[in-house]
Amino acid sequence: MPSRKASPPAAKKPRRKPVKRRKKRVEPPRFSIDLSKPAPANPPGYIFVGIDPGKTGAISTLLPDGRVVARPTPTVKINGQDVYDAYKMHRYMRWLRLWAISGKMVHIVMEEVTMRPFEAKRTVLAMGAGQGYWLCLARLYGFQITEVHPATWKAAYKFSKGRKTTAEFKRDSIKLCGKLYPQLSLQLQKDEAMAEATLLADYLKRSVIS
Repeated sequence: MPSRKASPPAAKKPRRKPVKRRKKRVEPPRFSIDLSKPAPANPPGYIFVGIDPGKTGAISTLLPDGRVVARPTPTVKINGQDVYDAYKMHRYMRWLRLWAISGKMVHIVMEEVTMRPFEAKRTVLAMGAGQGYWLCLARLYGFQITEVHPATWKAAYKFSKGRKTTAEFKRDSIKLCGKLYPQLSLQLQKDEAMAEATLLADYLKRSVIS
């Protein structure tokens, strides 16, 4: 039998070099916060709104008379799944619009959506969808809106010092928010989103005052 010729070895495909993702530069806070003092009052005619995007997030508003109106992100069940309730989100923004019509300056700050190593892509995409809803509604009503990196505003409240678990960070948020805004009743761990939204609004207020 004729001998079979050995086929030449297949050429190795060149390995692709891993793409290095550039880390987004996180700006340091522009001011320091004295946490031993109570929260400052709103400047006359200003309303500050903090938004923690995501289905488990929240929106909180600091009114000129000292009231705090905090609500979890509106969701509704459709086919057994929680989805954003765009109608209730719109109603909240329309309520803010009534304040703007009465002559108040409505300023909104939203936490940027970032990809953390322990979070699933699906979770981040869902948070991005919530961010899109709030941004769309804010632009629709002509509100001034600012986005802030989580590490930036949390550093102002000294949350980044020391190694802590997520649960410990949540307890710290609730504790600090209760200290600065005792009129807002937050006790359970699930209230952490409303605490963070309120602290976001407080961060925006202090950045305007400073």
